[in-house]
Amino acid sequence: MRKRTILILIVLTISIYALNINVQSAVEENDYRPNSLELTPHDPIEIASD
Repeated sequence: MRKRTILILIVLTISIYALNINVQSAVEENDYRPNSLELTPHDPIEIASD
């Protein structure tokens, strides 16, 4: 019983580690994604003071 628990813990640790590497490489691939505000041209903002 104890060996089985240890084995499950090891498998979980390895799978979490592998998942973390996948997420990290996906983030590095899509390093820059302009958001909608950057893609939309807009008029210069004027601030009128009294």
